Amino acid sequence: MKEPMFPRVEKPKLNQEERGFDKTGKYITPDEAREAKKD
Repeated sequence: MKEPMFPRVEKPKLNQEERGFDKTGKYITPDEAREAKKD
């Protein structure tokens, strides 16, 4: 999987939820990620 087109930040090894992307690769906020994990 390609990296998102953002500069690398201080924590390069985040999982997708922590990066702020859902399973479709769409950008989501941490709040939306928490909501998605409830399903």
